[in-house]
Amino acid sequence: KIADCYAQLDKMYEDVKVLIVEYNADKITKAEFNERMTAMEKSIELEIKQMAVRFYEQNTRLANDLRDLQRKYDELRNFAGKLAKAPMSQQELFDLTLRPSVRISVFAENKAADGKVSMRQVSTGSGTIVYSEPDANGDIQTYILTCSHLIDGITDSPTPQKLGRLEIETFDFFGEAFVKEATLIANTHSETGLDIMVLKLTDHTTKYPAAHFIKRKDLDKLRMLMPVMNVGCGLGERPYPGTGVISGMYLENESLDFLWQISAPSIFGNSGGGVFLQDTGEMMGTVVRGGVYRGNMIVQQCFIVPAKVIYEWLDEVK
Repeated sequence: KIADCYAQLDKMYEDVKVLIVEYNADKITKAEFNERMTAMEKSIELEIKQMAVRFYEQNTRLANDLRDLQRKYDELRNFAGKLAKAPMSQQELFDLTLRPSVRISVFAENKAADGKVSMRQVSTGSGTIVYSEPDANGDIQTYILTCSHLIDGITDSPTPQKLGRLEIETFDFFGEAFVKEATLIANTHSETGLDIMVLKLTDHTTKYPAAHFIKRKDLDKLRMLMPVMNVGCGLGERPYPGTGVISGMYLENESLDFLWQISAPSIFGNSGGGVFLQDTGEMMGTVVRGGVYRGNMIVQQCFIVPAKVIYEWLDEVK
């Protein structure tokens, strides 16, 4: 039994080395690293403890062997634990939050009396690339989550106009912009209060950095005062971050009771931007509006659609 445990432990050393390589190469997230480490720990920890109880008092040599085995196991677990709990680097957080963030420009189609058609920009907002992967034919399919009200002012106004063009600007590490076009895939319409929509890039040749959306099984772990970051194009600027905490999960306004509130600053142009957990970089919501009192914007009162509600809506429309 002890020999088997030593063999398992040796294999665990090798598996942890592979995990660390994958983690450093950004092939797995910190959450996935922790999950796989926990699985490996459970596979051997119980067996070690059971043998320790059975043999410690019966045989000095076995007891010494087991102590050595336990020590090696504890060293490995402590090493992996330190790595898993290490603060996320600025580069990691940048890649998970700012790289998937985009600036969206909405154009309406104007038709003159002489029949000539022109485009007029009517709104600017934010969005987050949530998926960018090849399909069965090798064509990259890229989807963006954003706010409905960026286009509802065009299509749902008393004098509706034709939606002309949706321009998406992605940004590289140095902040250089690359302009692409997108089409509307699904829309909740802002009057529902949900106010989110999905766009799809017409470019099928480029794979873009995509946000890591929080997993369904981790939704219940979200709590008040958790540190968060919203990333958006406030006042039409390139995407930039703002930090705060989850400051409201149970709003009293009945028309908005499914929304959450964060204290990260939000201003015009942030609508549609992603909200991320600072500790893991996982996306856990989308900014839809800021607080307003007597016509004045309350920048520290930022309302978001939380991940749970987004999952429920996507289940309905897919």
